[in-house]
Amino acid sequence: ILLHIGSSVYAADLLNTLQYPTVDGIYLGTMVFGFDDVRAATRDNSHCFYTNNELAAAGIAYKEISPTGTVDTLFKFVSYDKEPVTPAVPAANAVFSFSPVAEVSFAYNAETARYYKTEYGNPQMDEAVGEQVSYTNVLLLSCPVTLKADGLVSHFDFTAGEGFYLTRGGLQKVTWKKGVVENPLTVYGEDGTELPVNVGTSYVAFVDERVLAATLKVDGASPYTAD
Repeated sequence: ILLHIGSSVYAADLLNTLQYPTVDGIYLGTMVFGFDDVRAATRDNSHCFYTNNELAAAGIAYKEISPTGTVDTLFKFVSYDKEPVTPAVPAANAVFSFSPVAEVSFAYNAETARYYKTEYGNPQMDEAVGEQVSYTNVLLLSCPVTLKADGLVSHFDFTAGEGFYLTRGGLQKVTWKKGVVENPLTVYGEDGTELPVNVGTSYVAFVDERVLAATLKVDGASPYTAD
């Protein structure tokens, strides 16, 4: 079930074609989304809308969407009864950019076995709990990015690509494939088999292949030039 406020023509066409259940704040407004007036004093309005369990449930009920269904896992996870996998190449810090606007960085904390995220030069905070956002796994996946026919909307080619997997202070090169929108994302290790991902929270970023190659630094060096 997708909750959103408006969409591009391309997204709307895709959602209609696939018949995904959606709740659009353009039509349901404050029934589904709240507005943070305090945040609006320093941020653009588009960064100030939010939802929560109660608001989301109200929108889902109004649209008469069934909240039940199957749950699919995104990755092939390491079994709970097995030890987490630690890649051999050290990776305590990673820095990259989506665009020239700002860098995104992750710093590994061995005590918590998590990567802590910084953006725009400041720790990115989870305002609900007052803590810095952190992840067990970080996947930085590259793909070709061009513009759609209108010359304004970005087009991400999700056919296949390469990338890097960071977890438990280590780095591993990976490849991935997806294809058409109905297909799941599959990530592969260097041996060509499906990557076993450690159980926990995961940050997944698809980045323009040219930009990732030019900006990614792991422990101060480009992993693209590593042997």
